[in-house]
Amino acid sequence: MLAFRPRARFVVPAPDGTTVDVGPGCKWEDVYAALQPLGKTAVGGRLGDVGVVGFLLGGGLSYLSAQHGLACDNVVSFECVLADGTVVTASRTSHPDLFLALRGGGNQFAVVTRMTLRTHDVGDGGRVWGGIRTYAADQHAALLSAVSNFTAANGRHPRAALIPNFNFLAGLGLNLPFAFFFFFYDGREPADGAFDAFDAIPHLTSGTATKTYAALTSEALGGDYKGLRFQIRTGTFPNMPLPPMTAFLADHFRHIAAATAAGARADVLDLRLLTYAPQPLSRALVQASLDAGGGNALGLVPEHGDRVWMEYDMAWANPLCDTKCPSFFRDTIDSARAIHENKYAGIAPTNYAEGDLSFLSYNPLFMNDAMADQKVLQSYGEDNYQRLKAIHQKYDPDDFFSTRQGGFKFTP
Repeated sequence: MLAFRPRARFVVPAPDGTTVDVGPGCKWEDVYAALQPLGKTAVGGRLGDVGVVGFLLGGGLSYLSAQHGLACDNVVSFECVLADGTVVTASRTSHPDLFLALRGGGNQFAVVTRMTLRTHDVGDGGRVWGGIRTYAADQHAALLSAVSNFTAANGRHPRAALIPNFNFLAGLGLNLPFAFFFFFYDGREPADGAFDAFDAIPHLTSGTATKTYAALTSEALGGDYKGLRFQIRTGTFPNMPLPPMTAFLADHFRHIAAATAAGARADVLDLRLLTYAPQPLSRALVQASLDAGGGNALGLVPEHGDRVWMEYDMAWANPLCDTKCPSFFRDTIDSARAIHENKYAGIAPTNYAEGDLSFLSYNPLFMNDAMADQKVLQSYGEDNYQRLKAIHQKYDPDDFFSTRQGGFKFTP
């Protein structure tokens, strides 16, 4: 049996402030609170309520990723327990194969009991600019174009980040799409040009201001989903040049809106929320990932150009929809990909240099946003998949972890 420490929620910055030791029971809000007085932070969750370990094992997309890579690229070491009970440290110099697998490869390799993370100066003495703006549904075309342009230009403004959310509310028989965006800039005020396209779009409300990084990441996306059933899925798409990208994102938006409305009108689905978020996966971010960590389990390649990691969320309340709602969700998302395959296949993404467009256009999937039935590890590419599978076989030859917990599996 494996006995965990009773005090697994600890955050201990190093004396020189360059690293921080974090316990497996921590949320990112714990890490940010401990580092805020030092004017530093770690590359971690954009919402403080997210758990640290799972976020890192899945890769981890951060407000700071265009500067410092994914969160997993900023891990110095993992202390972990192997399937045979051995306690080891995985780092670049100790068990480097396991270290690579744990950075984006999921939970099938070991149980993490401590992490040492690299820290970074943030903002001006820990104060940054950001917050939430909300928009009416009739601004969706302008917003989608702005997201595409932001992704392509991310290399010019690596301190800037955003989370675009387009929502379709179906509760109480309503179908009311709207958008709210999280904005972030690593400084007291955004640089000229960072968000100009968004500033030109009329918004309903704005909470953008200078605040501490800890305060920014404590802001909720809005809404109370307690008591609701919830699922999340992911998809990957190329950030094509305009106008094809604008046309695709508009097609995508209309498709989800129509499907949500049809489901609500037919009274066969108990949808309370359906949202999608085209999150920038820019070439600049991928290059920062390689520079920071030397490569991770995902096998990201800068020359593949700019892409977007699409996050989809759905919530419902009635247990009678526990079969129909997930099926509707999966079919809706799959058909959105079919739109791209049928109308836009073969169009290279912005900042593309080389690579198989038929593969890189839809891969890799983002583990942190994926549903259990999605083949995330396989989406990392055959060579990476076989490498990770061999590492798993080395450290867990009897499939101890694979047969005793959830997560994304290797195909037998």
